[in-house]
Amino acid sequence: MGLIEWKQFLEIHTMRFLPAGLSLTLLVSVFMLPEHARAIAQEADPIPTTIELPTSETPPAPNAQQLIQQGLAAQEAGRYREAVSVWRLLLSTQPNNATAQNSLGNALVALGQIDNAESAYRSAVRIAPDEAMGYYNLGTLLAKRSRIEEAIAAYQEVIRIDPSDVDAYYNIGFWQAKQSRFEAAVEAYRSAARLTPADAEIHYNLGVVLRRLSRNDEAEIAFQQAISADPSYLDGYQYLSLILVDRGRLEDAEQVLRQGIEQMPDSTELIYNLAVVLHRQGRTAESQALYNEAIVRGI
Repeated sequence: MGLIEWKQFLEIHTMRFLPAGLSLTLLVSVFMLPEHARAIAQEADPIPTTIELPTSETPPAPNAQQLIQQGLAAQEAGRYREAVSVWRLLLSTQPNNATAQNSLGNALVALGQIDNAESAYRSAVRIAPDEAMGYYNLGTLLAKRSRIEEAIAAYQEVIRIDPSDVDAYYNIGFWQAKQSRFEAAVEAYRSAARLTPADAEIHYNLGVVLRRLSRNDEAEIAFQQAISADPSYLDGYQYLSLILVDRGRLEDAEQVLRQGIEQMPDSTELIYNLAVVLHRQGRTAESQALYNEAIVRGI
């Protein structure tokens, strides 16, 4: 059997769009692209479709709370043009309503009106410079427009306001790494990891960046922490075993891969890489059997 090439996954995992744990009212004020949209829990009271009015009177104009309910309902239902109209109507009477500006920005993003969305988010941070939501939305929009330095600055404003915002640190780490500023990325990911030590993805991305800096001892620890946080985290096993192979610790790499296969017995990637490790140990028959199994499974 010829030499088996190592199958590896070395990419930093993607940025985060949505802070977790927000209530219904705040959640719709967070920028999220349609493909990243999350189900929104039905926490609010049902929104009435009609308002009982005396037939002899002219219907009063909707008050602010009714407009907010209408805007939320339209946005949840994907009726973004209607939502834009509602938020603009509310802003015509409450121009300094930062939440409405954020929600208007969200609806405009969904309609592809990116310049107008940016204007809405900038209005939100001008109105409420000590509220993190507007900066988070603005940072995410700027990042998607490849204006990375401005995006990082916006996320740093989020952290100024709320030093416990894990996703802001995470996104700073992601974009610093994409700019090959690995030391800055390490700092951001370490801050995120201190805040949420049970987040496997943060430890994984930290490990990837440390690996790029050839700080392999620290990278090994980061990948081990990723696996400890989530024993079914495939890429953690992949990258940890790769480091161990590169450092000549083939038995340790074998142990890691077998641990991963125990957690994910259907993973062709782990089976394949275990075949590589056994091959490098000279255990040709075992390696060939696993290699054939990986081929049958469609590696």
